[in-house]
Amino acid sequence: MRSAQGSESEKALSTGFRLKTTKIAVCDDEFISLGAWEASVMGKVPLAHDVMADLSAHLYKNLPSLRNLPNELRIFYACGPGQAARRGLHVGTCLSDRGLVIVPREKEECFMLEKPSSLFFVAEEAAGEPNIVVGAKIRAAIQSGDAAYVSSVCPPAVARFVLSPTASELGAFSNDFQYLRPEAARGALRLIDASAETEAREKFVAVLKAWSGPEGTIPIDDVARLLEVLDPSWTNSELKTFSSGVVGVSKNGSGIACSDLVDWLFSKSGYN
Repeated sequence: MRSAQGSESEKALSTGFRLKTTKIAVCDDEFISLGAWEASVMGKVPLAHDVMADLSAHLYKNLPSLRNLPNELRIFYACGPGQAARRGLHVGTCLSDRGLVIVPREKEECFMLEKPSSLFFVAEEAAGEPNIVVGAKIRAAIQSGDAAYVSSVCPPAVARFVLSPTASELGAFSNDFQYLRPEAARGALRLIDASAETEAREKFVAVLKAWSGPEGTIPIDDVARLLEVLDPSWTNSELKTFSSGVVGVSKNGSGIACSDLVDWLFSKSGYN
């Protein structure tokens, strides 16, 4: 929400923006899904008990067969030691179907002791820095135009969204992008060095030609599939719009030369 602990005076990214980035981060994951209830609560920050109670109610409502399990369904609230300390999560829930799991990061202090009988557990250290530290670095990287760092720590679809949003995304989250990308920094993520841009174009064309075969053209239907691979978060309507744009630059309407496709993609990327 904000870039660092104690930064309450700093601008918080909107709920919609945070839900969007989280949704596209897990859009290709068959095991993880996004629950938006906690973010929808207005006027207060829901307690861990509130979040688990809502999830329990949601599961039993949508999967009533869970009530027939031989053992009751257990739900665990996972968080880092910093959040646990701020929210007073030092002991178990005193409930048989809800528990807590504290997940420290490397070199992060965590002096909490497990209480298995109370469903209170401390996980092994997870690789990487605490989320609040990484969040601060991501914000700074976007604001300074450090695309390499953003791409190294974010899923590809998220990196594309925050670095090269479409016109509709810019419109939907204008306040967030104005904060993340100040006017003075816009364009920093584009290739300013002409020779570097030329080299990138030539390499991309070579890759596409190797994929397309000796004719060096790509069927329009395959363009949508290519775009979907590049960013699985794009909706069908967005893919249709992009594919229509490709048709506009295609010479025969059924296929497009690799070089023409690369020219079109480069003209659509980044800020104008």
